Amino acid sequence: MKRNNKFLFFIIFFSSFYVYPENTKSLNECITIALGNNLDLSQSKMVVEEYESRENQALSLKYPSLSMNAFSGYTSEVPGINLDIPGMISRTMETGENEKSDLSIELEKVLFDGGKINNNYSAMKFLKESALNKTKSNENQLIFDIIKYYFQLAKFIKLREIAKDSMNQIEIHKTDALNRLEQGLLLKNDILSIDLRLLDTEQTLLKATNRILKTQIILAEKMGISL
Repeated sequence: MKRNNKFLFFIIFFSSFYVYPENTKSLNECITIALGNNLDLSQSKMVVEEYESRENQALSLKYPSLSMNAFSGYTSEVPGINLDIPGMISRTMETGENEKSDLSIELEKVLFDGGKINNNYSAMKFLKESALNKTKSNENQLIFDIIKYYFQLAKFIKLREIAKDSMNQIEIHKTDALNRLEQGLLLKNDILSIDLRLLDTEQTLLKATNRILKTQIILAEKMGISL
């Protein structure tokens, strides 16, 4: 895992010196957008947080807990008087009262639970680490995919530019060749060879354009955005 992180850092750092095509986002921006928009990663992180919370709860049970008890009330120091009036309910009335309150703080700890607390803590810790490793693995895979398709896109854009430049040069060469053909300095077969080169270059340009469109769609899906 640490080796993968170092490798990712190496790629992202040196990609900052790469000259990207105009009007495209940087690699860091694409990775940031992808990590922020990926629903599976967001859900995985929520699972990690849930298990981490359960782990902390299980850990707290391994140590004594603080218990606070409070009491407040009135007690009578004078015996009560029994009132028994004909036709009314008999009741006792206290002739004197003093307030009494009490506050106690205790440390409570389960002496023996058959290992349930330790087992529960170990289970929550294992589940958290498993979820965390899965999240990191998915995150690294997403970053690798973004890097892969990003550089593929840059490569195809560069190939398209090269094909365009080649077509311009061939067309200029063809114009010059046609002039020389009219002057009788070239044969028609020479023009045919130029046309074949121009056709091959047009096909190369078309393939590069199609690959750009396909790669843009895949990269956009990985980033969670629409074109």
